[in-house]
Amino acid sequence: MKIYFAGSIKGGRERQQDYFHLIRYISGFGQVLTEHVGYKDVKVQEEVLFSDREDEHVYIRDVKWIDECDVVIAEVSIPSLGVGYELGYAQSIGKKIICLYDKNAEKPLSYMISGNQYNKVFEYNDIKEAKSFIERYLTNINMEENVYQLLRQLKIKFDIIQHPPLFTCADNDRYGIQFEGQISKNLFLRNKDKSQYYLVSLPLEKRADLKKIQDSLGETRLSFGDEAVLEQKLKIRSGAVSMLNIANTEQTDIIFVIDNELLQHKRVGFHPNVNTATVLFSPATIKKILTHFQVESRFIDI
Repeated sequence: MKIYFAGSIKGGRERQQDYFHLIRYISGFGQVLTEHVGYKDVKVQEEVLFSDREDEHVYIRDVKWIDECDVVIAEVSIPSLGVGYELGYAQSIGKKIICLYDKNAEKPLSYMISGNQYNKVFEYNDIKEAKSFIERYLTNINMEENVYQLLRQLKIKFDIIQHPPLFTCADNDRYGIQFEGQISKNLFLRNKDKSQYYLVSLPLEKRADLKKIQDSLGETRLSFGDEAVLEQKLKIRSGAVSMLNIANTEQTDIIFVIDNELLQHKRVGFHPNVNTATVLFSPATIKKILTHFQVESRFIDI
């Protein structure tokens, strides 16, 4: 994973030590392209490195790094025109963005950052808390990449749409995201005695009739599964549940239930272990993935 760390340079270096410690921590997850942001003498280094047209060379280099990176992590406690530009450019080309803001900072966080739902903004009390958030987020990114690797391995054609976090149908309407395909919603269910768990996928706009589902599955009663069990069995938390969570485990006793209506569309969409992206592919892919993992599945009318 390539990571672009952004922090204030000309706007103020009061947090240079924080940058240094954050960059050292982040380097445990991948290659940090901008380690120099944490150096005490970063200004001197760039003046020596680019003695002629320093500003132009820095701009070209940094834009190239943003193009190459997988994620941008910005410490935004010090207002910075440069960091603001980096974030805007990263968003324009679809990069994942994390913004870290110290709750004890002298100046309030700009609404252009906190109000932008594209950004993942985390307000922290200390560096330890910031590191904990980074670990969770970068782990999720690795899990997302696992899905893409699986699809490539199975030679499946797919498209990725990046978007703000989506939890409900209302969120989708709110952001006005245009999906060229049928988006799914996914429910983690259990039977009465918790002896069997199901992951049910159906069209996003469709009402989930639990009575009809349980009758189709031969169960007397279905209810929603516990968060702890979901994390244990599929290594995922609620909000990013989907059939593609199957990529997180080599084997599972969960039964995957697919509404036949999903198979009637040219393309279907599922979250790839995160709710900030949607993967679109042919409905035939559903059976191909389930067969690959040799899991039990049911195709029913919901």
